[in-house]
Amino acid sequence: MQLGVAATTAALVGALAPAPAAADPDDYLAATDPLLSGVTIDRGRERGPRILERVVLRGRIPVAAPSQFVTVTLRREGKLIASRTVPTDPVSGRYRTRLRLKGCCEYVVQARHGTQTSEPLALEAHAPAELEPGRMALLFNRLLREAGYHMGDELSGEVGEATGLAILALRKVHDMPRTSDYEPAIFELLLRGEGEFEPVNREPGRHVEVDVSRQVMALVEDGRATDVFHVSTGAGGTPSGEWRFYDKAPGYNAKGMYYSAYYDGDYATHGYASVPTYPASHGCTRNSISYAVYVYDWIEIGMPIHVYY
Repeated sequence: MQLGVAATTAALVGALAPAPAAADPDDYLAATDPLLSGVTIDRGRERGPRILERVVLRGRIPVAAPSQFVTVTLRREGKLIASRTVPTDPVSGRYRTRLRLKGCCEYVVQARHGTQTSEPLALEAHAPAELEPGRMALLFNRLLREAGYHMGDELSGEVGEATGLAILALRKVHDMPRTSDYEPAIFELLLRGEGEFEPVNREPGRHVEVDVSRQVMALVEDGRATDVFHVSTGAGGTPSGEWRFYDKAPGYNAKGMYYSAYYDGDYATHGYASVPTYPASHGCTRNSISYAVYVYDWIEIGMPIHVYY
């Protein structure tokens, strides 16, 4: 009889005891990890980071104690980008920090505690699949300008005509499909510093270059293309060679040419209402009406122009 009472009491105590705590889904360290496993670092469970986003980094040191720190370093292509000293929890030895990935594309992070250093953790930042107005578009537009693609007077976080024309010029320069469509590969190309137009002529001073095969025009100063444009040259061909601008005519003429700069007889670079992605003029170099005045003002009488295929 007494045995039955004891069994009943044990059952009641078991029923009233709190259930074991559920495993924390954010606890990425396995319970079987040995205590002295060294300094660790991981990203936890997150989607792949995008450029400009902060990535969460977590880990622990092998022996917890008060006033312990780890130093987290971030490198891109072997270059130190960021270093941060982070306190660890005095009981668990865990730490947590966030670092922003500002460039493209491959990173390595490590944590150091005393003489111990974690295994390197590789990260890869991706450009956004779609370019939306705001901070990301502002960075993209700034990179286009820094690479030499003309973006108008003021940069903004909008994805408008200036962005589309610059993308089209970049695509032409790099022999990509001739559209104004954004794609992540273009963003990453710019972030790597590989998007520029390379002038054929690098003499000091200013000159203009027209690459007929790629249908682009560049304003070049001291060997660097400061402004690159999508253009359309002659449907029946455009003469190649070197000339100097001898005349300029503001406004429209009877042929619809807008702010023309002449360099060889009737051949000129000028704005025009239609600037397709292929040769379409009578031999001149057409540029966008939006940028015709800028090009006109940049060119000076006597300045060289190089036209080549």
